[in-house]
Amino acid sequence: MTTFYELIKDLANHVGDVRNSLATGGSTTTLVDTTLIEPDDYYNGGTLLIDQTTPVAIRITDFASATGTFTFSAIATAVVAGIGYTAIHSRFPLDVLKRSINMALIDVGEIMAVDETLTLVADQERYSLPTGVTDDIRRIEIGTEGDDDWEVHYGWKVEGGELRFLAWNPSDGSKTCRIHYAKIHDELTAFSDVVSKQINQRKLIVVACKHALIWRKDKVGNDAPNTTELLNYYLELDSRLRITHDVPLLERDPILARY
Repeated sequence: MTTFYELIKDLANHVGDVRNSLATGGSTTTLVDTTLIEPDDYYNGGTLLIDQTTPVAIRITDFASATGTFTFSAIATAVVAGIGYTAIHSRFPLDVLKRSINMALIDVGEIMAVDETLTLVADQERYSLPTGVTDDIRRIEIGTEGDDDWEVHYGWKVEGGELRFLAWNPSDGSKTCRIHYAKIHDELTAFSDVVSKQINQRKLIVVACKHALIWRKDKVGNDAPNTTELLNYYLELDSRLRITHDVPLLERDPILARY
């Protein structure tokens, strides 16, 4: 599954002025790449993503063209030759890239989620919804966690933040209630957070590009015509992808009980 760190790199490569390369040396405060040709101070104020075992994102305090050296605040593990990195120009700050991805997750819409934490009580009619479960419930199943005995239940509704069984109250207290519900994707915060496979990554990046470029256009106005052109491109692409890449949601089961 794709991590938040990988999404940030992908987004930066679509909208930003970036360099993807390998270090030829470094330390805990520097990364050296002798193949670089950008002018002095070109990346100052930008972001350096370093592909260490625990990925690092750090603000670039100085870029020295003569030696190809990025300087930054001390990190835990020294940079060594051969480590991959992405240098992002200051035009798109890291917080803007992060926020654009999370705004895109909201724009993409709901995904399906499953909760199996609700343990049944024999013949009980009402249950509080488990933490995080929305009231947009699509299916209820009764069964044994880790087993293959799940059966769809057709006599329930959501009422006042509770799951209410309208008929055929489950009588076996050893069973679990499996709840299928629709929700907006959880916010990504840690670099190791992953995006659900239900979401098409191309669509997600396109929508994130739209948000990042809207931010950039608001900042620079008409001073950067290429920003407007790029924004219009992603707006059109977003419109087309909405038709073909919607997340499939489970239809809500019919409720057979009378109430």
